[in-house]
Amino acid sequence: MTKREGRIRYEALRSDITRLINDADLLGLLRLGAPLDEYSSEISTILPRLKEASSETTLRRIIHEEFCRWFGSEQAGVEAKYAPLAAKIWDCLSTVRTV
Repeated sequence: MTKREGRIRYEALRSDITRLINDADLLGLLRLGAPLDEYSSEISTILPRLKEASSETTLRRIIHEEFCRWFGSEQAGVEAKYAPLAAKIWDCLSTVRTV
């Protein structure tokens, strides 16, 4: 894969993950009127950690850790609420890995 192809795949993955996180809006910030890039900081710290995700469970932990880091554990809530989002992102990653 060329550098350009890698960058295109990375941007497509970032776009997919952004859409999934915004759709989930687990903290309800977008529903309250926050800008669409509200979760961009979290996404920017989740993306480099995707290589650590050896399972959907590990991915859920990573997402939860990053939301705790940015919003605090009380506002982020329990890890279990991140399970549906992690499942969708895991499916997205599985698709990317097979391409």
